[in-house]
Parts: sequence; C-alpha cells; structure tokens
Amino acid sequence: MTDEGRLSSFQQQTEAALVSALTAAGSGLTARRLEGVKETLIRARVQGTDAEVFIYNDEAGLHGPKVDKRFEAPDYRDGGSLARAFVQETVDYAKRYGRHS
Repeated sequence: MTDEGRLSSFQQQTEAALVSALTAAGSGLTARRLEGVKETLIRARVQGTDAEVFIYNDEAGLHGPKVDKRFEAPDYRDGGSLARAFVQETVDYAKRYGRHS
C-alpha cells in the first residue's frame, strides 16, 4: 500500500478542502510530505508564511509564529465541523500573516 493509500478519509477530505480554500485566498501548501510510523500524517507549510499544518487521522494542527492551534475530536461535534474550523483558521492566518508578492 502506498503512503497516500494509508490516509484516512478525514485526511483526504480535509486536505482537499484546505487546498481549495487557500487557493481561493491566493495561497496554498508547499513542502507537503507524509510522515509517521504508526499513524501517517500530512505535514506542509502554508505558502508565504512560516507556519505549518499537520493533518492526522482525525485531528489537525496549525503551528507557527503567532499561532499554535490544535483541532481535536473531543472539541467538535463531528469531523466535518473540526475540518471547517481548521480550514477557516488556516485561511485566516494566511491572509493575515502571508507574504504576498
């Protein structure tokens, strides 16, 4: 099985939503890679910033200058609401702190 094939549906859907929203906001993800041994996670930089995103099997995180947010399942009604909050926070960060050319 490829690393991509080990991604959960939450990871696939959240990453797709994040890429779409960042693209619409004039940003994107760079340096995307898969990491982890027991659990595969997506790790990438938010284009034009020094922040990184982490998308785990059922949670996500945004870490960088002026931000350290974790989006964990117990704090949300369902995976969809968690993903929407994560995407919105990441887009807001990119708009506020991104270096635009």
